[in-house]
Amino acid sequence: MYKKINKTAFIESQLNWIYILVVGALILVFFIVIAKKYMTNQEIKINANVLQQLDTTILGASQAAKAANKINIEDAALTFECSCKGNNCQSNIEIGGSGIAKDTAFLPIFSPKKIEKSQLITWTLDWNYPFKVSNLLYLTRDDAYYYFVADDDEISKQFAKELYEMMAETQFLNVKLLDGSVTAEIYPDNMYLLRFIYISKTGESPSWLDKIKDEKEARNIDLLMLKPEQAGSFSFTKVKKNNKEVASIAEGDGGYYLDIPTLIGAIFSEDELVYHCNLLKAFKRYQYISSLYKYKAEQLKDDNSLSHCSAYYTTAYNSLGITLHVTNDVEVTNAVAAKQSLEDLNEEILLAPGGRCPRLY
Repeated sequence: MYKKINKTAFIESQLNWIYILVVGALILVFFIVIAKKYMTNQEIKINANVLQQLDTTILGASQAAKAANKINIEDAALTFECSCKGNNCQSNIEIGGSGIAKDTAFLPIFSPKKIEKSQLITWTLDWNYPFKVSNLLYLTRDDAYYYFVADDDEISKQFAKELYEMMAETQFLNVKLLDGSVTAEIYPDNMYLLRFIYISKTGESPSWLDKIKDEKEARNIDLLMLKPEQAGSFSFTKVKKNNKEVASIAEGDGGYYLDIPTLIGAIFSEDELVYHCNLLKAFKRYQYISSLYKYKAEQLKDDNSLSHCSAYYTTAYNSLGITLHVTNDVEVTNAVAAKQSLEDLNEEILLAPGGRCPRLY
């Protein structure tokens, strides 16, 4: 009898411990769930706050040119997506992996694909071609570094200096003008991007490019090479990507730019694909604005009270409403010529015999 009671007590004791463990585990899971929900809510609040700041920046970019800002996003990550089918481009900015996103299908944003654990630097320039089309928005990280290097000729040096001084005015960007001794420069540690903007009349890759791969540290290292031209072509050459060295350095993919604001877009873009996508968005805005001026030219040329101005507006009407294409040197030359023609025409209208001819833009 004594042993039976003792066995029962032992079983009851074991059951009590099992009960305590189960209840304890449930309580622990409960608090873990609560803590996780709290952290998720805090993350959502942080992401929403970053998105609100970014939305304000984007709104400001559409209204003010040459504006520069720095936003702390060390607790969040921004991912930039842009893809185009024909002239139809879809793009957005997503905050981390939260699914919280801002649609940017109509705003050209030249940037890296991801900005995280850093400060977001924003800069805008107005784009006139020749009339005001849009403000172009450039985004980058505070751990991205841009170094301008030129061949040993005065034209290349002067062009590099002009680009450098233009970007250095923002005070937030990590930019520097280097001489030919690129590999002797001491660079910061733990960089996300080390980008060399190399200006050369020859269009040949620099001899120091292979040394950069072996000697410099950064998660990404690349070379953007161009000639000292206000409009022309460029190429992207990857030296190191996502901490992996490019085995055999060869001349990279590239594209074309129409003026300094679009060239700056290439400097800030992750690669040529990001650049092309956002350039197409800029061209789409150009087409809309150009069509408005085309309609204005049509109304003015048919106005009987302005018959002495009709020839000017007819010329403008035939030149406006076109779609920009820059996939080769000929298209770049034609686009630049068309822009210059509209600029000249707008000035000629003011000096038209008989006067009183309203300016086109």
